[in-house]
Amino acid sequence: MTIYKMFDWGDADATYGAYGFDRWERLNPAQGEYNWSIIDAWLDKNAGKPCAFSIATHLSAMEGWPSFYDATPTWVYAGMGRPEMKGRPVGKIVEADGVQAALPYYNDQNVWWAALRDFTLALGARYDHDERLNVVFFGPGLDMENQPSKAPFGDGNQSYRFGQLCMAYSDWHKEAFPTKPAFCVCTTGQGRLLLAQRAAANAQGVKHNGLQQDMDSWQGYDAFQGSWDYMAWANENNVPTWVESAHWLSKENMYWSIPAALHYHPVGVDLHSGWIDAMPAEQLKFLSDHVGVTAQTAPDAFVVLRDSEYPKRAWTGSDGKAYGCSGHVGDWNFYLKRTSPDADAPRFEDVGPADAPESRQCRRITSATFEISLTAEGPYDVAIRWLDEPGHWLSLDGGATMLAGTGSGQWDTLDVTVEDRRFTLTGDGAAVHMVRAVPVDGGGEPPEPPVDPVDWDAMLAQIDVATDALERCYAEMSEAVERLNVAEMKRREASEALIALKAMIEEESE
Repeated sequence: MTIYKMFDWGDADATYGAYGFDRWERLNPAQGEYNWSIIDAWLDKNAGKPCAFSIATHLSAMEGWPSFYDATPTWVYAGMGRPEMKGRPVGKIVEADGVQAALPYYNDQNVWWAALRDFTLALGARYDHDERLNVVFFGPGLDMENQPSKAPFGDGNQSYRFGQLCMAYSDWHKEAFPTKPAFCVCTTGQGRLLLAQRAAANAQGVKHNGLQQDMDSWQGYDAFQGSWDYMAWANENNVPTWVESAHWLSKENMYWSIPAALHYHPVGVDLHSGWIDAMPAEQLKFLSDHVGVTAQTAPDAFVVLRDSEYPKRAWTGSDGKAYGCSGHVGDWNFYLKRTSPDADAPRFEDVGPADAPESRQCRRITSATFEISLTAEGPYDVAIRWLDEPGHWLSLDGGATMLAGTGSGQWDTLDVTVEDRRFTLTGDGAAVHMVRAVPVDGGGEPPEPPVDPVDWDAMLAQIDVATDALERCYAEMSEAVERLNVAEMKRREASEALIALKAMIEEESE
């Protein structure tokens, strides 16, 4: 069972794991006092399911509040002289478009940080060895992620200290949960790769909370870190990954999000209830069957033929550095990869029946070579999802096996058996959406190749150096913001003086 329902308060069947959360203030109502009965009751209600849990310090919505809610226990702010919203102290208040939002006091390392660290360690002491809880997700910011705020609100000049907090939060969870799987949310910000590397050095997995079919900043270039670059890094370095769905998407976008998730070989996935309700059972089963498996245990291998939906954008930053981003370039691969040039299988969009999700994009094949990386040896049963257009054909390995359909104009499946891991399809521009390979009899199971160990001490040292540079950048940004604020105040004063002078002139002229 590898799909978790978020947020499951005990009303879902045992088909899915349960992901729940609660607010720091409810669980830690007084200094040194903890209300574990809330979590215990939730775990008991979800008995028999895999359970994941997270702690919220800051929420983007709360009943009765205009916007962001600071879930810090009120006792933490006692004597600190913090501002109030709706009769309770909050860390900071920011405003946008006439609406106020509350932020925790991320800048305070003496009291706020210490209180959160103490709570985290107490949480670990209670649940690290509790078999009812399978996995912990953590992020110290808004909605249990690694962001202090989000548009249209600012962060109250706290980005520098918040970046440090994210690193420290990973360290605290390493201390609190030495045996429990823990995943650090690294979705946002230009420090996300450093945060992912810190989590990996702490023997933690990394989590992305924004699964969708593609996005304009999926991958980055030059000095820009794309949203999913750290997940690619995690895959390359054998760091466990976890994926969470974005908010509501269309059914077609959900369909295309499945191979996007599996491209990163996640050990788990949590989905919004809207996704679970909207997705067909066979799609949910396909996702579940391919999550948490390895090259040795995967039921099959597949490749979805596509390319980036967002072209590359490039720009020069105020620091003089080159930046760039685009959608995900290339196919979605799951232990099966197309190794031949794109020119021999160019991408086309909107090909086939409008109501078929496969029609979103495909590749028209003249020649395409594929390679299977499952542990199981051949032969393999290969299923080719193609558009059965009149007159079009495919052949296997230079014409040894000819494949053709009936010309129905519909997406259909061609089945063929290949003996080797590497095989080539040729065609006359036939449109192919997906190629899937299933070992015929499981084949042999040689051990997986050895993986060079990562020197985590060296990695931590590099992270510290890069973190120092990033913190200096944050500090300079904060100073620049302050200078801009001062300049804006002066501009307003000058404007008001000009208006007053104009009024005086008009009065005298009368």
